[in-house]
Amino acid sequence: MNPADSRRLALALPGGGAGAHRAHADVRCNGREMASPGDPDDGHAMVRLDEAAQAILLRLPPAFARAAGACGRQGCTVVRLAEVPDAVLSDALDAAPGHAANAKPVRPRPARRAGRDPSR
Repeated sequence: MNPADSRRLALALPGGGAGAHRAHADVRCNGREMASPGDPDDGHAMVRLDEAAQAILLRLPPAFARAAGACGRQGCTVVRLAEVPDAVLSDALDAAPGHAANAKPVRPRPARRAGRDPSR
C-alpha cells in the first residue's frame, strides 16, 4: 500500500472529496479532513476516527499509532502503510467519513479587508 492507493480508497468513500492542508493533499467530508495520504511522509497516512474506532485500531501496533498532542486526542491516527493489510486500512477509512460527517461543518472564513497588508 502506498499513499496513492490509500488516497484512491479514501476518495471512493461516500462524501469524500479532494482537499489540501499543510502543503499536502487530503480527503475531506463535510469540510473536515478525514484522511491524509502521505502524512507525515510517503510511508504513512493519517485517518481521523472517533474515539471508539481509534481505540480498536490502536490495539494493532505497529500499524497504527495515535497522532501527537491535541490532534491525536481528536481522533487523528497515524497509519504505517507498509504494515497494514489493505482490508484493515479499508475498514479504518470506512469509519472516517462518519466521524467527519457528524462534526460541525466548517464555517467559511471572513474575507480580508481591503487595504490591509497581508504580510503582517
